[in-house]
Amino acid sequence: MLRLQRTLRTVSAVGIGFNITTSAANAAGPLVTPFTTRNVSNSSLANNTVYGIYASGNTIYAATNDGLSISTNGGTSFTSSLSGKVVRGLFVDGSNVYAATSAEGLAISTDGGANFTYKTTTVGGLGNNSTYSAFANGSSVYVGTLSSSNNGLSISTDGGASFTGTLNGETVRGVYAVGSTIYAATNSNGLKISTDGGATFTTTKTVSDGLGSNSMLGIYASGSTIYAATNNGLSISTNGGSSFTNTLNANTVYSAFASGGNIYAGTLTGLKVSTDGGATYTTYTTANGLGNNTVRGVYTSGSTIYAATSGGGVSITQLAPSPSSSSSSVPGPLPVLGACAVFSWSRRLRRRLHSRTTVQSAAGRKA
Repeated sequence: MLRLQRTLRTVSAVGIGFNITTSAANAAGPLVTPFTTRNVSNSSLANNTVYGIYASGNTIYAATNDGLSISTNGGTSFTSSLSGKVVRGLFVDGSNVYAATSAEGLAISTDGGANFTYKTTTVGGLGNNSTYSAFANGSSVYVGTLSSSNNGLSISTDGGASFTGTLNGETVRGVYAVGSTIYAATNSNGLKISTDGGATFTTTKTVSDGLGSNSMLGIYASGSTIYAATNNGLSISTNGGSSFTNTLNANTVYSAFASGGNIYAGTLTGLKVSTDGGATYTTYTTANGLGNNTVRGVYTSGSTIYAATSGGGVSITQLAPSPSSSSSSVPGPLPVLGACAVFSWSRRLRRRLHSRTTVQSAAGRKA
């Protein structure tokens, strides 16, 4: 046994070994806690009730109950514009900022939020001055509005200079576009889908197609995957809206976002995060540092997550480190058969060396 140990030490010393893979431990949950919360008192946020959020780099836009708050230093401090206006929805495309207000129509800025002009029923042709949401792609702008007998979705093809209306009688709470496909989340009649840029809406998806509720609060899409925020869960489609699977049943879901394989849902009972396509969710609440359990909007930029809360300001955190694998070549125990072979070979080699040493010693004595 002693000879085998010596042999193994000799073999290890000359670099015979195998690869061992080790994994770093993952932090608890997909997000780092506690959250950092920015509010009126610690960062000059215009109002602690925040309906929507957007971020790019260190620049953050927060749609609040008292205007639009903008930070250029990652949320440490905010300056405000559109004071006195309830900003329900927000979309940012480069230096173009679209703010959906509750009574003054759509406010548009082309200089990052420094200055705004308003588009209303009389200036621009909006369907209603009470707006909920906005989305833009190049020169195409889509605005979801309140509707009784007017058009609930207003569409511009000239950057917001003028609008035409569609979806008469439908209040549109959320709107999103992927190419020429438009998704309009309605207040009580499910999801309306257009495949011709909004010229016609011939498809309607309801609870019979898997939606959690026909009462919708928001919509997000990425390719053919659609996330429908409803009054009864987050409904997910992976086939362009042909059918849906509902998750988070019995939850009021205000907003949804997806990035890097994770799904984020802003709900009445906290921020829900799924890392497995919506099969399971981790819930983050005030116990984790969230400003308020009612999360009206959620957005991610890189590894940073932003939650717009109702009464608790903007809560910010980071993705937890992902498990990483690293492989290194280290000496390790040989397989039994290999060890025996090496031992046998080593024993024969030692015999030869011993024999050669004996002969040399004898020759030396004769000399």
